[in-house]
Amino acid sequence: MESDEYPPMSGGNTIATATVLLETGMDGKCKAVAFEKVPAFVFALDYKVEDLGLGTVSVDIAWGGIIYATVDATSLGIRINNQNGPKLIEYGERIKHALQQASFIPVHPENESRGREYSCGFSRKI
Repeated sequence: MESDEYPPMSGGNTIATATVLLETGMDGKCKAVAFEKVPAFVFALDYKVEDLGLGTVSVDIAWGGIIYATVDATSLGIRINNQNGPKLIEYGERIKHALQQASFIPVHPENESRGREYSCGFSRKI
C-alpha cells in the first residue's frame, strides 16, 4: 500500500486491500475482485522542466488516479535496470521537486485540490 498517501485511484492499493481481507479471513469467501479505474488523460506532452543537476528534462504529465510524470530514461543517459535503481530514484525525486517548483500546475477538471503531487516514472523506447 502507499506509504505516504491514498490517492483517489490506486489499483495497487485496491488489490492490496482485497488481498488482506481475503487472506486474513476478514471478508468471508470471495471468488473475484474487480474495480473500475478512473478516466486517464494527458495534461502535457514534452513539458520542459529545469533541474540544476540534470539540465532541461522533457516530461509527459498525465492523470491516472494521481499525476504521473513520465521521463524517457535514455534522454538522461541512464538505462532502466536494477543496478541503476538508486540513481533512478534520485533522478525521480529531483524531477518531482523541479515540477513542484515549476510555473505549470496541472489542475484536475473535477478535483482542483489535486495538483503538484507527482509520481515520477521512467520509460524507454523499444
